[in-house]
Amino acid sequence: MNINDLPSSGGKKTNFGIAEEGTALARLVQIIDLGVQERKAWGNDDPKPPCRQFCFTFELPNDRIEVDDESKPRWQWLNNVNIIKGAERGKFFDIVKAIKGSDFDGDISTLAAGALMLTIEHGTIKQGK
Repeated sequence: MNINDLPSSGGKKTNFGIAEEGTALARLVQIIDLGVQERKAWGNDDPKPPCRQFCFTFELPNDRIEVDDESKPRWQWLNNVNIIKGAERGKFFDIVKAIKGSDFDGDISTLAAGALMLTIEHGTIKQGK
């Protein structure tokens, strides 16, 4: 299947802009399992072993945007989060700590409940080779 061959949905395109930097009330509303992914080496290091990656989607209920003439909460994505069994630092660990504290039994679906404070930072991506 080639995505260029798919028919257009015909819907109007909306530019939602980007969320403002700072801390915002959020809740985790979606978890997408991207499966086991290869990881590149850093610098001259050997390639890292493959690991499971996920994408997390957060809803920001106090940051409203207009969608089809209706006020809706903004969504914020956190992509390509590596999950390595036994890890105690990194993006995934930060998410777990914010939502569950130390009370996490490993069931990722339990993270999609309750509220947390999400820090939004803007940065630039350095395009490498």
